[in-house]
Amino acid sequence: MFSQIARTRLNLLLLGFVAIVLLMVHLRDEKVARVVEKVPDLEVVGESSGELLAVGWGGSSGYRFIAVRELQNEGYKISDVTFNYINLCPGMYGRFSAGSKR
Repeated sequence: MFSQIARTRLNLLLLGFVAIVLLMVHLRDEKVARVVEKVPDLEVVGESSGELLAVGWGGSSGYRFIAVRELQNEGYKISDVTFNYINLCPGMYGRFSAGSKR
């Protein structure tokens, strides 16, 4: 099979690869943290508090917007928000979900 020297070299290569991947992940996290400051706040369509907050992203926004408007016209206390930056959801979502029961 492999000699002790070959196994040691392979382990060092793997450790080097893991270190590079961890460095890349760390650098990406730092970049995302800096971008958070430049991302505009979410725009909530509807009341700032209510029974339900409809949350979505991407291509579902048009259908969801129409459904929320129809429910609002029927008297339901529902609001809508569209995320454009999914990776930033945890920090941004907390500010808007606090006013809704669901």
